[in-house]
Amino acid sequence: GGSVDVECRYGSSMTNYVKVWCQVFGGTCTDLATTDKGTNYHGMSIKDDKLNNKFIVTLSQLKEHDSGRYHCKVKKFKCLFNLSFFSCSVLAPETVIGTVGGSVIVDCSYSVKFTRYRKSWCQVHQSGSCNSIAEVNPGRVFSGRVTVQDDVKNKKVSVTLTRLQETDAGRYRCEFVLNGDSMTQQVELKVFNQPGLRVQETVSSESGGSVVINCEYSQEYMNKEKYWCKMQNGECKNLLYQKLSREVIMITDNQHNCSLTLSMTLLSWENAGQYSCIIKEIGRFISKNVELKIIDIKGPAIVNGTAGGSVMIECQYNEMYQYGYVKYWCKVGANGQCTRLKLYTRDDMRYRITQDGRSSITDQTWSESFVIAISMLKVSDEGLYRCGIETDPLLQHSTDVRLNVFPGKNTELPE
Repeated sequence: GGSVDVECRYGSSMTNYVKVWCQVFGGTCTDLATTDKGTNYHGMSIKDDKLNNKFIVTLSQLKEHDSGRYHCKVKKFKCLFNLSFFSCSVLAPETVIGTVGGSVIVDCSYSVKFTRYRKSWCQVHQSGSCNSIAEVNPGRVFSGRVTVQDDVKNKKVSVTLTRLQETDAGRYRCEFVLNGDSMTQQVELKVFNQPGLRVQETVSSESGGSVVINCEYSQEYMNKEKYWCKMQNGECKNLLYQKLSREVIMITDNQHNCSLTLSMTLLSWENAGQYSCIIKEIGRFISKNVELKIIDIKGPAIVNGTAGGSVMIECQYNEMYQYGYVKYWCKVGANGQCTRLKLYTRDDMRYRITQDGRSSITDQTWSESFVIAISMLKVSDEGLYRCGIETDPLLQHSTDVRLNVFPGKNTELPE
């Protein structure tokens, strides 16, 4: 779940060569990232720092199977880097949160191998370079508002930042260096104006899908009681005591990253609504709300057509809406209302066509979708449309579709 930066140094004569990061399988090394083409692997990046004659490979969201042997390569040259996230590792929280005027403590734990390494705490700049703030090996070092202590007995470097300012926010690294060998762990520091919570205002997921909502809190609340609740009938009911219908709910207080995480799977439209992240203090509650939206219908975001031609648009829905629900297709007007060119279905009429005969809607219940066909396209047909389902007069589920109509060759249609 953590991340690691690997620095691969090279001579000045190799500055303009392509740099490669590869993983050893059997007797071959499979390329994972190159400085000329980048990488297709999620959570991996490569950057060539020519000014300092090194390239940096960042691996994030680490998993056990990432352990193994890797090569740093510069064209025909290569050096071996043995990577193991168990016997040889540096661990630190990905995120630390503090408040203006307060303080935070960051612990960078390390394995036995790094005991004799030079340890340092540095701030990462946009250029990728890391400006050293303090170095320690071993003992304790003070640098302004920063204290760095190497606790050899407990195998950790503790960094204390006091009298926090908003400008302190940013990326930092614990760095361990010895004879050209190095290991780093990046930490993001967030600084709130006042003690509080941060959470996304709106989160969306598909019906039957899952969602993860993180509620970040400042370090002052680490040992306070915390919970998630959902608004029902004017009351926010603690999710820990809810009867589950089909969804699976998990709440995790990750004090390592100062985050109270709500995870839900097998979502349905009943899960939609307002949720609150709550911290309980003596005499008061601190809360932050988030709106969960469940998308019960899917369609293409963009459809392209040519004047004089035709298009077919398929909108898929959850199986619970196969029968007894109206499906519709309409064009969104300048006022945001969806009334123009409205087509809809009913149980007794699953195929409808417009008066001009150019547009039709068909409810294909066997495939849990409905199809809109538009023929003899005009440039004026272009615009924002909506396919949706009416679940009751006050509640509709819909998704927007942008229709682009390009002029056809030698085709002029009357508007």
